[in-house]
Amino acid sequence: MARGSRSVETTMSGDDSTSEDLHFSAGIRFVLVEVGKLTATVNRLVDDVKDLKHQVEGIKHQVSFVKGAVWASVAFLTLLVGVLSFFFSAKWNALEAVVRAALRQ
Repeated sequence: MARGSRSVETTMSGDDSTSEDLHFSAGIRFVLVEVGKLTATVNRLVDDVKDLKHQVEGIKHQVSFVKGAVWASVAFLTLLVGVLSFFFSAKWNALEAVVRAALRQ
């Protein structure tokens, strides 16, 4: 409120303190309403962050499960390649000859 309008209000209402009190309480009400809106917004933001935290934790568990599956697959494939290479090598032929000789006796 400008200073010039204050003198007009004083002459119109006759009481300067009442008009200032009304403007002061209107300002306080406005601030309280805005603070209430901001509080609601902040509370909603906190809830959204909690939801995101749970989603991120779920994704972390999924990623660690996939990592474990990949490591188990690598170990299994390594074992499989080792066994297959043994069967297709000359050692398999030698082992087969030993087993056949043992069975003939």
